[in-house]
Amino acid sequence: MSNLPTTPFVSRSQDVRIEALAAQIAERHGALLTIAAVALELHRTEGALRFVFASRQCQATPWVHALQASKIRMGRRVFFPADVAAAVMLQGDSIRAHATL
Repeated sequence: MSNLPTTPFVSRSQDVRIEALAAQIAERHGALLTIAAVALELHRTEGALRFVFASRQCQATPWVHALQASKIRMGRRVFFPADVAAAVMLQGDSIRAHATL
């Protein structure tokens, strides 16, 4: 497994599923995803994802916290590792609550 940040929803039993999904995502977008690519994979608009990152209330959710913790800055650009995005996508229960954003 790659160097995932410690998140409450990444268990050892999901490693294979996460790695397979991360490989598919990396094939489509590359190893590091832009905020637009993450929004596309999570079926959200880029603006909605930016709102979730800026909202204090939404930052308490595990999937937003995992993405924020894995954020990689290169100059002014922000990227997210494909394996973290895959882990977030496989944790669908916590994401569905925010599907209306």
